[in-house]
Amino acid sequence: MKPTLDILQILITLPALRWVGCVLLVAALAQALRLLRVSASTLRAVVAACLVPVWKIHFWVKCAVPGTLVFLFSAPLHDLLQELEYRLWQPVYVYQTATDGNRMAAYERILRKHTDSYEFSVVKRWTAETAGKINSTPLAIYETALLECGLNPFLVRDDRVAAGWIQFTSAGCRGLGVTKDQVIAACRNRDIETIMRLTDAYLVRRWEQAGKPDMRNTIDLYLAVFAPAHIGRAPEQVVYKGYGNAAYYKNAGLDGWFQDGGKIVRKASECDGRITVWEIFLCLERKKGIALKQNK
Repeated sequence: MKPTLDILQILITLPALRWVGCVLLVAALAQALRLLRVSASTLRAVVAACLVPVWKIHFWVKCAVPGTLVFLFSAPLHDLLQELEYRLWQPVYVYQTATDGNRMAAYERILRKHTDSYEFSVVKRWTAETAGKINSTPLAIYETALLECGLNPFLVRDDRVAAGWIQFTSAGCRGLGVTKDQVIAACRNRDIETIMRLTDAYLVRRWEQAGKPDMRNTIDLYLAVFAPAHIGRAPEQVVYKGYGNAAYYKNAGLDGWFQDGGKIVRKASECDGRITVWEIFLCLERKKGIALKQNK
């Protein structure tokens, strides 16, 4: 474009060619305007072809019919999508074959994504110390944290209901000498020593209150965090129930889990307003399986 303008400027400045230069300048401007009109027309055509005519009633009538069908069959459609995910796209089996060493390595790879070298060393040290105090293992603590915070010790829920390595709630902070807001502040400030010290104090207290049981099993350690009254209970034991129950509502994602052919599956149609120990176990196993696949 610039060379063309330079030529026109030269022609206009030469007396013998000034008229020719002016004619060419007008021609160039006319072509430019024509291109603009064509571009505008093309743009309008593209917009008209791509954008839906939302201002027309018949458009909404056409959308309403299939939309109503999708609405009527939304529950089975949701189940179908979950079936495809859990059975075909990302299947996880109840009994996994990964060794403890492989699992620990995978979890520590996830942890390193959320911590620097110092923070990582603090988490690792406190985890080993806490496990020794409560008759558990670092692996069980990592797996509990995986379900609680995705192994991000600084995680604060969007609704600020819980925060930290084991997701401290207001109720969980009682007796620890801190408030939930102080835990959130520790997370925001990346105060890893405080977060892990509080985790240690909480788990030791829960372990003592439960009668100092063996908590090397991840599900029992998780229940110490999630629902301590149910440590060691049978798989069919109901932990939370009732759609109007706030505790159930906050953890509704734990409802509807079952196994079929060894695969861990969840379907909305299987949700019955009750969360059992077995469903918590299956959800935990599913999350562990996905983490192991993604962090080999």
